[in-house]
Amino acid sequence: MTDRLTVHLRVLDARTHQPTPVRLRIDLPEGRAVPFGRYAEIPHGRGELVGAQLLAEKGIVWYSIDGSAELELPTGVPITFHLSKGPAYLPTQQVVTLGPGQITLRLVIQPHA
Repeated sequence: MTDRLTVHLRVLDARTHQPTPVRLRIDLPEGRAVPFGRYAEIPHGRGELVGAQLLAEKGIVWYSIDGSAELELPTGVPITFHLSKGPAYLPTQQVVTLGPGQITLRLVIQPHA
């Protein structure tokens, strides 16, 4: 059985080393992870508030974050993080396996050269 932890995620700009807003997608072996305070399924009815989410082609959901987020993640399994920040930055995909008790995670997004 895999432990699940509340993890604080921070995404840093490689140039400034400061938190930076990004679009985020997190794939788990059993599905996807959703940052706290966000909908797992995007509301799409008339007049419904959708929040900082984007439904891309093929039903893929991206979440906009301001450079940090908290979410529940499993330990001991590969977790794939996808980061996007527009044309000035390289799209990033990173696979991480959290260790027991690991409650913080830092990822870096690189600008184009």
